[in-house]
Amino acid sequence: GSSVRLFDGNPLTAGNAIATEEVPNLAPGGESVITFNLPIESWNPILYFYVDPLQKVLEWDETNNMLSFSVVPNYPPHGIELGQTDLLENQPADSLAAVLSTLDQVDLNDTGVYQYELVDGVGAQDNDSFRIDGDRLLSLRAFDYEERASYYIRVQSADDKNATIEQALVVPVSNADDHIP
Repeated sequence: GSSVRLFDGNPLTAGNAIATEEVPNLAPGGESVITFNLPIESWNPILYFYVDPLQKVLEWDETNNMLSFSVVPNYPPHGIELGQTDLLENQPADSLAAVLSTLDQVDLNDTGVYQYELVDGVGAQDNDSFRIDGDRLLSLRAFDYEERASYYIRVQSADDKNATIEQALVVPVSNADDHIP
């Protein structure tokens, strides 16, 4: 097998190794998928990829075993908000409870696409009373304000690079006049 090392600069001059991964049976012209998690504090916009730095495989030499590439970091979303929380009591199932939106420092103009799902964890005690369709939180039943005015859900938001955040949220139910003659 070969090893692949990632450097924060040219490894033949002053680059520092920041990650290493073993790759079985990788030959020049071959393909392999390698995942590296890079800490943000060591992020460099150009990284060097060096295959078989110990020269164990004869097919790899100085002519074909090093390349550089640009890295664009993806910061995970940092919050989830509920908008249009106008759920009145006594509304039928599939009524709009809220519209979900994600706070993401990478998405400065709010054009990002996010995948939402209800997840287990702290604050998820009422997840079974709701479902998510796109960015819309929908009720699965009618609610009674006099019984409870707040319901607790836990939502995960994933960006287009699958960076996620989970957050507990409170869904309000508004009172309707139950005594209309």
